[in-house]
Amino acid sequence: MRTIVIGGGITGLVAAHRLRQGSHVTLLEAAGSCGGHVMTAREAGFVVEAGPNGFLDRDREPEPMALLRELGLEGALVQARPSAKRRFVLRGGRLRLVPASPVLLLASDVLSPAGKLRLAMEPFIPPAAGGAGESVHAFATRRLGSEAADVLVDAAVSGISAGDSRALDVAAAFPQMPAMEREHGSLLKAMLVRRERPPRLVSFAGGMQALTGALVERLCGAMRLRARAVRVEREAGIWRVTLCDRRVFEAERLVLAIGASHAAKLFRDFDPGLARALSGFPHAGLAVVAMAFRESDVPRALDGYGYLATRDEGMDTLGVVWESSLFEGRAPAARPRSPHARSPSCRM
Repeated sequence: MRTIVIGGGITGLVAAHRLRQGSHVTLLEAAGSCGGHVMTAREAGFVVEAGPNGFLDRDREPEPMALLRELGLEGALVQARPSAKRRFVLRGGRLRLVPASPVLLLASDVLSPAGKLRLAMEPFIPPAAGGAGESVHAFATRRLGSEAADVLVDAAVSGISAGDSRALDVAAAFPQMPAMEREHGSLLKAMLVRRERPPRLVSFAGGMQALTGALVERLCGAMRLRARAVRVEREAGIWRVTLCDRRVFEAERLVLAIGASHAAKLFRDFDPGLARALSGFPHAGLAVVAMAFRESDVPRALDGYGYLATRDEGMDTLGVVWESSLFEGRAPAARPRSPHARSPSCRM
């Protein structure tokens, strides 16, 4: 069976790698190289990530580590420094340490006394009967209180997905949260009885592009670069993909590993209804800005992962990662570096 994968980012590469084991796969990528937003640059002793700087190794999500074993990359992993467990939130113009446990959170200055009192009541709040269509912010407000939802959850959602916690559906974006409520009746109780190994933040010594590079090597011969698809059709059970240079590829299966707005253009003639639906998908734009400083010019120790900014700070920056504090070898000695994640309205 033939399969066409449109899009050579990390999603398309993994899909093509998996499907190739039982199918003849052709991967079409519009750019001159694959990898998408997973891109590592090296300059003047710095390792700069244009996209993700690592990933979490969790017991309940074994697929990433299984993929690395297939690719022979498990031995190339590097683990984040212990100090990376220290996370901060910018509130009231100050960086405040977010404790790693709910108990310690009650003794911190991240929340006001009233906010901590409401948070402490969470185990006594009954689970919702239905909750269908509930936003992340509404769920967090109901369970944890409005202050914790505004300060902790909203900032975390912005940092993870660059999204708005008031617009994201909790069951779709963070299904583990309603699952914890269903199974334990309380988020705090679920966290206290959790038995799984804490997740590890890991990357590669040479940067995340090691992952996409290994996938590209495995798919050599199956990829078509500078192959921009402009039209998709289906007839008699066969998908036909037309490129901008009028070349045509055919297959029984089609995988789209591209953004919804790009996919909409492909279906404009074949399925206008689907094209309109895809065009209506909202997107969160994000820019990553990497800046380097002399250590002597930084007024405080960068002893942690970084910080997230709460919405009421009025900043365009969603958060800052202290990259040189996360992994060894990310910056020359005495030259820390911080990538800033900025919202679409940022001033640059």
